Amino acid sequence: MAEESDFNATKVLRMDGIEIDESSPYTPQENGRAERTNRTLLDCMRTMLNHSGLPAQYWAECLQHACDVRNLVSMRGGTRATGGYNRD
Repeated sequence: MAEESDFNATKVLRMDGIEIDESSPYTPQENGRAERTNRTLLDCMRTMLNHSGLPAQYWAECLQHACDVRNLVSMRGGTRATGGYNRD
C-alpha cells in the first residue's frame, strides 16, 4: 500500500514538473544546510569551551547551550529579534 501511494505521489510531482532529488537517510553530508548548521554549532561549542576555561568533559552542555542560543536568536529577514527581548 505504501509503495503504491509513493508511486502515485511521484507520478503527480513529475506531471507538475517537479524533480525529485533523493538522498540517503541519516547522511547530513548530502545536505548542505544541515552540514553547515552542524559545523556552526561545533565551532560555537569549541569557542565557548576555550573561552570559559571549562574542561573538555563539558562539551555536551556547551553544544546544548550553543543550540539553544542559535534557536533563540533570529537569523533571517534582517530582524534583530531575540526570544522575548525588545530594544525600545
